Parts: sequence; C-alpha cells; structure tokens
Amino acid sequence: ASGVGCFAPWAQLLVSTCDPNRPGTASDGITTISAASAKTLYDHGYRYIGRYLAERGGTLDKEIKPGELAAIFAGGLRVFPISQYYGGERDYFTYTQGYTDALGANAAAVSFGFNTGTVIYFAVDYDATQEEIEDYIVQI
Repeated sequence: ASGVGCFAPWAQLLVSTCDPNRPGTASDGITTISAASAKTLYDHGYRYIGRYLAERGGTLDKEIKPGELAAIFAGGLRVFPISQYYGGERDYFTYTQGYTDALGANAAAVSFGFNTGTVIYFAVDYDATQEEIEDYIVQI
C-alpha cells in the first residue's frame, strides 16, 4: 500500500508467523495462564488470549486447566478458544475429520461454559498453499 517494500508486509505475505516483533494486543499459547501471568500479560498491553480447548493423544498438555479461565478473566483479559487435534499436513483435512474435530471442540467449549455462538478458531499447523486451503482445509 505504501509502495515501499519493507519487512513487515513481506513477512506477512510469506510466512505464517508474519513479523514476530510487531506489536499486538492478542496472543495464544499452550502455557497455562495463572493469575500472575494474566497480570503480566495485561500490564504488557495484551487484552485477548487464545487457549486450546482440548488435546487428543498429545503430550503438550496444552488444554485449558480448571480455574484458568477465572484467572484470565480476573486479570482483565478475554479468551478466544482454539481447537487443534493435529493439522500438520494436508491429508489430515478431510470432511470426516473436520466433522469429528468440530464435535470434539464443541463438547469441550460447552464443558468450559463458552456461550453458544462463540467462534472457535481451528488451527492449521503448516504453511498451506492457497490451493490446499481451498481444496482441503476450507471445503465449501
């Protein structure tokens, strides 16, 4: 838009991490958010935290823990739910797998008390091409 080829726009176009040093008010991660970490995040300008609803057979222990949402809200932050049971390769993304994953994500969201209609973000964990996005990931 500026007519100048600078790092931030190129990074946004070329890699999923974009420019990791750009400022933001949202973050996501696999680490449990405690009252202390919620305060630290808030003090550093964050207002939205993405947290994983569940984990199926993984070893990262990334799902929301009991009491964690209360700590996040008490710290002045809001939460956006993320679902990712896998997603590291194109062939994972089939209609049947998507349906199964959506059922699991919905059950987890309900169990945590998320409101009906809350958007759940489904993660893709590789740099998919536009063709892969259209043909596999977002099957319309």
